[in-house]
Amino acid sequence: MNRRKFSIKFFVTPTIPGTVLLVLFCVGWWYFPFLIGKQPSLYRDDFPFILSVFSFNSGINNFVSLLLTLLNAMLIQNLNLRFNILRKRSFLPFLIFLFLIAGWYPLHFIWELHFALSIFILSFYYFFDMYRQPAAVEQAFMGSFLIAVASLILPSLLWIMPIVWLNFLQMRAFSLRTFLASILGIVAPWLLFAGGYFVLQENTDFNKLILSRFFVENKFDFSSFQSIDLIYFVSLAAILLISVVYIYTNFQQDSISIRSKLNILVIQLLFLLGISIFHASLFYCFLPFMVFFYALLLSHPFSTRENNFFGILFIVFLVLNVAFVLFKVIS
Repeated sequence: MNRRKFSIKFFVTPTIPGTVLLVLFCVGWWYFPFLIGKQPSLYRDDFPFILSVFSFNSGINNFVSLLLTLLNAMLIQNLNLRFNILRKRSFLPFLIFLFLIAGWYPLHFIWELHFALSIFILSFYYFFDMYRQPAAVEQAFMGSFLIAVASLILPSLLWIMPIVWLNFLQMRAFSLRTFLASILGIVAPWLLFAGGYFVLQENTDFNKLILSRFFVENKFDFSSFQSIDLIYFVSLAAILLISVVYIYTNFQQDSISIRSKLNILVIQLLFLLGISIFHASLFYCFLPFMVFFYALLLSHPFSTRENNFFGILFIVFLVLNVAFVLFKVIS
């Protein structure tokens, strides 16, 4: 007797009404604390190293962050479609990213983070387009330029550039020309920023303005994590580990191009995790960037492996996030 397959097709390839329903649920999940009369805590005042140009009230910050998160989810979805990272069309990169960010309420008020993430994601459109192109100078410059622009908001992001150059090797696109173009892309936004600041401000201290922003004092105390936070993040890591093990166990099923991109996603996620721990006071700032890679990696087995194990694991992932949010909001 054949076992009945536990299918999550509704989430992977939903119909148009199903897609609208899932997006509306995530938007409702975003505003869930307000719907039940609970004001979520804010993180904005805890992160003085984020450069802010516009200052809004908390309500506008929240709404702008929602719009940017929807944009970022679409950028991630289109990134998969354009470069075929999952080998098939899937709604899961969009859904997983939006669902996770929607439940992390304190980050909703830091709209600059979500804007920086938009720019950060766009850089990978250029980097992934460099595959087997050692003369891809324009892509190397523009990708590095966009990461440098994002680093004007969160300077510690610039620490990932050595890993980006390693990714050039992974994609067989490293050459002296692409390396120099990348260096120029990094320097250009910071020169423009420093020059504009010098013109508008007198007695500019460039050490305080630029250099000190890359060496943030490690003030965050991880012992302040509640037990529920540790359980939640460890559980998310365990689910990702299972997904990554599946990806590498079945690596030969993917093309060489896709393997390169999957390797990049894994390496970047691990390195961002390391940076977030090293710059502990900015730990929460790196979470949206890690979710970008997390959503694509997690979507791979859920989209390509239709069996009961991954179907149940996906439901466990959903229940875990719902339980975490309910505990944090209601308790």
